[in-house]
Amino acid sequence: MSFTIDFAEGIKPSVRSDLSNGLHFSLHDKSKYILPKEASEGENKRSIQNRPVETPILTINQYLYGGHLWDFWLAHHPHYGKVVLKVINTFNHPCWDPNLDDYVPYKDIIKEATREESFYLGPLKELQETVVPKYFGLYSSGKTDRYLAILLEYGGQSIGAGYVELHKDWKKKIYEAYKQIHLKGVCHFDLGGQHILVNDHQEIRLVSFRRSNKLDVKKRQDVLRILEEVYALRLRYGGKSEKKLKYNTLSPDYWSQLPDPQAFKEHLDECANRVVRLPPEVVAYN
Repeated sequence: MSFTIDFAEGIKPSVRSDLSNGLHFSLHDKSKYILPKEASEGENKRSIQNRPVETPILTINQYLYGGHLWDFWLAHHPHYGKVVLKVINTFNHPCWDPNLDDYVPYKDIIKEATREESFYLGPLKELQETVVPKYFGLYSSGKTDRYLAILLEYGGQSIGAGYVELHKDWKKKIYEAYKQIHLKGVCHFDLGGQHILVNDHQEIRLVSFRRSNKLDVKKRQDVLRILEEVYALRLRYGGKSEKKLKYNTLSPDYWSQLPDPQAFKEHLDECANRVVRLPPEVVAYN
């Protein structure tokens, strides 16, 4: 399980990631990714027949953008098709300065990568190709991990990091995508539009789980935390005021796996109907 990168004609490496033609990547020894059965059988068959197993060439076609830690490239893989190469030069990454708040020590970079992988191969595994992109593994350029790379199915264009106004149909699609990861116990944490993609089939794909949390949908406090994110999501993309949006009006699917869903719903109803009375001087001031 490896690949060699090759830049398409006219495409130049970014200064930050500093990639070069011919750079070889192999599956990282800390990666839990397992090659699909059909691909694995193909490699084993060629090995038995004493035929060389050719290293796939990953053709890089376009620089997409630079994220917090990683650079993102649009590429073509001979077996996986259109993919995104998420890569970092660990010797010269953007969060190297210990004097800055976003400092990430060299030794922690691989931890961030394996943590994100744990979401794709764990709670989100069944949502690959429907809500999140298909995951193709974590790779390294060698023993020193100078370059680390993650291969993902191309998920489409982002809706944008800034303020966006969406048609109600798109709002529903975004809400439903988030609902699917929430029901798997994943709290995304970062609701920025740059992590919400739209593919060629007008489907939503969610990405970037390095800051996400794994929660237990059978625990009351964890469900409340998920509802907080649902609430924040609706306010951000739905434009509803806090007075109109109440936890108890959300889908009961969110608390259906609790030991006592009815008691939890009654608690939400009680909170929704609670009237907060402010002192007269506070009311007058406001």
